[in-house]
Amino acid sequence: MGTETEVIGLDDVLHVYGSQGPHDDVVIVGAPRALWRLRDALDFALDGVSVRMEVMATDGEGYDVWIAAAPTLNNLPLPYGDAPIRGIPPATEEEWDALRALFSASNRATLTRNKR
Repeated sequence: MGTETEVIGLDDVLHVYGSQGPHDDVVIVGAPRALWRLRDALDFALDGVSVRMEVMATDGEGYDVWIAAAPTLNNLPLPYGDAPIRGIPPATEEEWDALRALFSASNRATLTRNKR
């Protein structure tokens, strides 16, 4: 009757500080193992497989990082966190649909955190 318990440890910590607007930097900082997993996820994406990678922040809250290669980015929403505040038009439903389509269940892998 073994049950899996998630191990909350620094191995799974990955912080992604996204761009708030045009010309803002993006910063990715993580534990070495989390960065290796990110590299593996990028390799999957380059092979045409979309990836959901389970990670966590240092406060213990988990979140997913979604990674995919796209043949074109012109039909996707802009990646700015505060776009409406900066006067950038909000993404259309068609742009969000195009983004969701990159992660169809038929061609997706999941990289999970450590389990004990």
